[in-house]
Amino acid sequence: MVSAETTPPYDRTLVSKELLSGDRVDEARLLLQPSEAYEDAAVDLRLGARAIALDVRARRVDLADGTQLPTTASCWPSAGSRSARRA
Repeated sequence: MVSAETTPPYDRTLVSKELLSGDRVDEARLLLQPSEAYEDAAVDLRLGARAIALDVRARRVDLADGTQLPTTASCWPSAGSRSARRA
């Protein structure tokens, strides 16, 4: 899982509710899964990494730091992704 954000996946709707309530935000409660859950499921969680290209034919995702990752049928752009226009 590649994410430009530096925090593990979290419940964005709960963030809004917590902030609007005025109460102190419990960051651990906002996480979708504890970090160990990703490790246990063998999910390669790459935080602070930005995907810049998806090569469908080569089945590869290119990251901004030059890393190239192989993809599978389960590779999907997620929230925050932007479509690039072909030149």
